[in-house]
Amino acid sequence: MSNNIFLFYDNPCLDEVHYKKDIGLILEELALQLDSKGTILVRRNAVSPNVKNIRTSLITKVWEDKAWLPEGLNRCLFFLTESLKVLRNRDIILLFHIKSIYIIPILFNVFIFRSEGKIIWKLDADRKAIEALSELTQGNIFYGVKYRILKWMMSRCSLVSTETKEGFNKLKKLYPVNYFPNGFDFKRHAIISPRSEKKPIILHCARMGSYQKNTDLLFKILSKVDLTGWEVRLVGQATPKVKESIKELNTMYHDSNPITFVGELNDETSLLSEFRDASIFILTSRFEGFPLVFTEAAAYGCYILSMEVGADKDIVGSYKYGGEVFTQDSDSKFVQALQEAMIKLPNKDVSNAIIERAKIEFNWESIVSNMLKILSDQKS
Repeated sequence: MSNNIFLFYDNPCLDEVHYKKDIGLILEELALQLDSKGTILVRRNAVSPNVKNIRTSLITKVWEDKAWLPEGLNRCLFFLTESLKVLRNRDIILLFHIKSIYIIPILFNVFIFRSEGKIIWKLDADRKAIEALSELTQGNIFYGVKYRILKWMMSRCSLVSTETKEGFNKLKKLYPVNYFPNGFDFKRHAIISPRSEKKPIILHCARMGSYQKNTDLLFKILSKVDLTGWEVRLVGQATPKVKESIKELNTMYHDSNPITFVGELNDETSLLSEFRDASIFILTSRFEGFPLVFTEAAAYGCYILSMEVGADKDIVGSYKYGGEVFTQDSDSKFVQALQEAMIKLPNKDVSNAIIERAKIEFNWESIVSNMLKILSDQKS
């Protein structure tokens, strides 16, 4: 049995969604490949009521806050006590996002356990966070100190990764980072090629109405496209204003109502069936990290049209069938590309080419295997 892996969850509301996403996926795959146990460490106040752990191979260990301590001290105590327990056994710590409190397990590992434990740090940074990290080298003395501390923290980890090529290229000269994209769990979901059931459907999945998701641009594009013979399916939460805009757009088509508001799909099977049916996936966000909807769309052979968000070029690439990427001020080109894609799709060859590339480049099994190879090389 190899060393066990412990993920420190330090965000609000651990719920079923997190088990489905990279937090649960990477932890489960690491544990599987190391023949070990994966455990999520989380404070009681960060667990959603009645949360369901859909990954039965993972353990969720809840840490009880001390009622007499304030929030900040409880958070520090959680990291202090649990880091000591994990590192004492020379186990592996898995960290997500950029947080200064991670200095606690890193300090323990360096000065108490002589770096015998392993720390994997997935920055999970969107464009804004990447820019902020880059700008630390150009600011005042305070920024300079913060930069040196962060760089030291990363240098004392076994592996630090960023998930976009754009982010990696900006950070590699400043910090000791590696590039590992997000992926899709092909083992758990049977992706069968060739696919013949693609339909004339345009899919959009997002938290519609937020500034980040730029839903106004989505509707602007759809209002300029002839949707005859096609259906647009909108999956996710939506504000009342968004729902009203959908009604207004549908009035342009009299009784056909080509735009369907599906709503939020918490059931993974139902969500992935949307990707399975769709021929085109569009994303109009102002910024993202590496959204998992990209890998889900690619895994099911969707042609992707996206605004520049950070991971767009990773997923589309310079491939014949990948899709297209547009700058935030080029909505007219987006409209033209969408209309052209609607003429040539659905197309089985296009879908299959996208699926085959995704199996090679965005497969969690091979991504985690490459991460572990770096850890193994450090031992030798």
